[in-house]
Amino acid sequence: MIAQAGSVNTGAGDPLDAVADVCAEHGSWMHVDGAFGAFFRLCERTRRLVEGMERADSLAVDGHKWLNLPNGTGWALFKDPDLHRETFAGTAGYLTKQAGAGPDLHEQGIEASRDWRGVSAWAAIKELGREGVAELVTRCCDLTRELVGMVETSERLELTAPAPTNVACFRYRPEGWNDGEALDDLNRRIVQEVARREEVFATGATLENGYCVRACIVNWRTRRQDVEALVSAVESAGRTLS
Repeated sequence: MIAQAGSVNTGAGDPLDAVADVCAEHGSWMHVDGAFGAFFRLCERTRRLVEGMERADSLAVDGHKWLNLPNGTGWALFKDPDLHRETFAGTAGYLTKQAGAGPDLHEQGIEASRDWRGVSAWAAIKELGREGVAELVTRCCDLTRELVGMVETSERLELTAPAPTNVACFRYRPEGWNDGEALDDLNRRIVQEVARREEVFATGATLENGYCVRACIVNWRTRRQDVEALVSAVESAGRTLS
């Protein structure tokens, strides 16, 4: 069974403890997609959202989000190291192991040849330390709270989903416009127009109540003025396009 720790669209998550209970009852493997949400465990305010994550049999984590590493840097963590190795281990006559070299890392995954991505992950964690990563996660979640506040005080912007962590989904609604295709199309064009102006960037997301602007804050350089610039850009594009 696969559970999410921080969904891509909204930053919300599954009840991991409850999922773990179901898996334990039926003898099922529990995998947690913690691409960025696994790091919620480091923030006092969000750690409760990933309670039960430690019960997973395997956990996937991305390094190119919170740690701002190159794309393709990620981890798959397994509770059972012997099963991990048994699943992926393989050898060939030309693979000669040197004495004292330690475990062969190609026996821990599907790649036999790969670039040295591990050093960038080591360097980021070494530089930031646990406290540094925790501060980064907390600061980005705080900025998302500030963004939510700006949206709620805007005359034309509205939230389209709760924002419990570092993702805020919102849209521009002109006066008198109802939910539907026209409003969705307007917000799609707003996302494109904001990107075209090259001042700030946010993606879009399609939720049950329609299309919206999706801001996911994970970059260590993001500051309040960047959040203010995003709100201003969406409002400006909304006025122009509607």
